[in-house]
Amino acid sequence: MKILLLILLVILVFVAGIFMWKKISDARMEKEIEKIKIPDDTFQD
Repeated sequence: MKILLLILLVILVFVAGIFMWKKISDARMEKEIEKIKIPDDTFQD
């Protein structure tokens, strides 16, 4: 029973880690897109 609980905990941590990494990478992508967008906006005006 303890082994099963340990496996469940490891899976939970693993999934949480992937979710957090995806969130961080998405935020990083948004920042990169914003950096690219700013010069385009200045050229349009």
